[in-house]
Amino acid sequence: MLLKAGCYLSFGAAILNPEKQHARNALLETPAERLFLETDSTDVPIEAIYREAATLRNIGLHNLQSQVKQNYLQVFGPFLV
Repeated sequence: MLLKAGCYLSFGAAILNPEKQHARNALLETPAERLFLETDSTDVPIEAIYREAATLRNIGLHNLQSQVKQNYLQVFGPFLV
């Protein structure tokens, strides 16, 4: 429903926990151009979240980093000075 409304989704440490399958499935169902990764609610290093997301999505880490950067610029670029 959020994706249909044009929202971007952000995933954090929950994807590291195999018992949080709903978070992991949502990550896989989120289009790359609507994806963010974050650490707002945990002390887990962002590198760990990126590694797990890349593994789950079966893409290279560099490709994932580039996509998230592109998403950031798409959303926040107009506000950067």
